[in-house]
Amino acid sequence: MTFRGLAISLVMAFSDFGCGLGSLENRIEYRVLAIVEKFSVPDSSAAGNIRVTMAGLLGRTTAYSFSEIVSQRKDTLFEFAVYGRYVEEDGKSYEVRDIRFDTTLVLSLSPPRTKMHYFRIVGANGEFSDSSFVYQ
Repeated sequence: MTFRGLAISLVMAFSDFGCGLGSLENRIEYRVLAIVEKFSVPDSSAAGNIRVTMAGLLGRTTAYSFSEIVSQRKDTLFEFAVYGRYVEEDGKSYEVRDIRFDTTLVLSLSPPRTKMHYFRIVGANGEFSDSSFVYQ
């Protein structure tokens, strides 16, 4: 399964709402892959304290919000993707402003290994990589 394959899943929900008026309320909701603006890992890290810093843009209105960080590991490669959520409902107004994310994950290897580890984040604007020599 690829991150890009999960990037957009569109859900449109229609429901009857009201006091017997039978009005139709529209709601649009989907998942978005964030735009990555910063991704870094220190050149060397202790096995119990690997700091992965990532920051970027989820969307350009308040209809966007943070959803989740998905990660997977295969041997010495760690992959990440940051997802936002877009929800638009009839009758609600949304501000035009950047909705950002900025976080540092602290990873711990168990059992600890001593060797180079690789880190990759998949964003809406491409893939970014870094590496760190991990010591015990």
